[in-house]
Parts: sequence; C-alpha cells; structure tokens
Amino acid sequence: MISIHHLTNSRSQRVIWLLEELGLKYNLIIHERCAKTRQAAESLYQVHPLGKAPVLIDGDINLAESGAIFDYLVATYGKEALAPAENSVEQINYFYWKNFSEASLMPYLAMSQVFTRITQGTPFFFKPLITLLFKKVNAKYLYKNLKIELNMIEKHLGTHQHFTGDNFSAADILMEFMLDALANRFFSQTSHPHTSQYLLRIKQRPAYLRALKNGNWSEDEFNQYWLHLKNS
Repeated sequence: MISIHHLTNSRSQRVIWLLEELGLKYNLIIHERCAKTRQAAESLYQVHPLGKAPVLIDGDINLAESGAIFDYLVATYGKEALAPAENSVEQINYFYWKNFSEASLMPYLAMSQVFTRITQGTPFFFKPLITLLFKKVNAKYLYKNLKIELNMIEKHLGTHQHFTGDNFSAADILMEFMLDALANRFFSQTSHPHTSQYLLRIKQRPAYLRALKNGNWSEDEFNQYWLHLKNS
C-alpha cells in the first residue's frame, strides 16, 4: 500500500487530495510541526535526508518533491482520470499549468516570505532601511509580476472551466493551492471574478473535503494557514 508522510499545515496536503481524487487506498503518516518554531518535524529526517514533506513510499520507491510525486501517481495510477489525452490541446495546457504553479507563482510568494523573516530578524536600528528596501522590491518586481500572472490566469479561466479545459486534472490541484495563498491579498471577486468563482467551485469537490479531514485540517485551520502565508 502507498504511504504518505505528511506534515501538518503544509502544502503536502495536495498529495492527500490527489490520492483522494484517484480513489486510492493509502497509509497516512502525520508529522507534527514543532509547537515553538513551527518548523518541520525532526522525525521527517528519518524518512528523507531533506527532512521535508511530502514523501511517498510505494514498495521500493521513496520519492520526495510534490511535482515528482504528482507525476508518478498520475502516470502509475490515474493517467486516464487526471491527465488529458496524449497529443491534445488539453495536454499542452496540463503540462504548462502544473509546472506554472511551482515555477512561476511559488517563487514570488516564497521571496515575499523570506523578505519578511529577514526584516523580523534585523536589528532595530536597521529595520526601517531593510523594510523600505524590500517594500520597493515587492512593488516594482514581486507584486508587479504577480499581477501580470494573475491577469493571465483570469483570462484563461474566463474561457475554461478548469486549467486544462473542460475537465478537472491534477494541474487544478497544484494551481488551486497557490491561488488560495494569493486570494484576497492579490485579487478579489471584484478584480478577478472568474478566478474567484473557480476557487469556490473547486473547494466543493468531495475529494477536496475528504483530504482536509484526513490531513487533520478543519476548514478554519486551512484558512488560518493561508492567512499566515499572506501575512508573512
């Protein structure tokens, strides 16, 4: 049976959601964050050298990195269910958007978080200067690029039910989590109605709700996690 090492309140939740969409049986091993530092559990280092989640165990396979896990699970257990047909327009969209979430959207969010943590750890006398510097970088680079990318997503979802086309795919799982992190802070129902409606629709999927429960997240905890990201 497939085993997934999952870190509470983390993006490894996406793999649980994927497994639920595929209808696969799996053994879920939950690792708790350090209550004080909120860092990953030390127990994860016994599973993978990087000490990060998710980690998938399937027989002799020990696989980290969400993107790699997604590719493996879809190719092995759900190619017909959660990936478009070979050599189709939908497949091109699928390749693009499943990589776009991590390659384009995630770096900007991660950089914003790093800037915040550096600012918080800066000595008092230097903090105003560092804050001003990062504020300018955010305005002229990070936020500017995010706005361009979100406008592109809005246009795409204005003519497509899902990111690949009419059908739900694994790309939607990866994209939904990133859009949730950006909602309200970078776009709203007024500014991006198609994107906002897409998020509301996706969150009604039964597999999504089962994954929240199995990952030890209530809807409130899930929202608090993204609120932490948005404010960090």
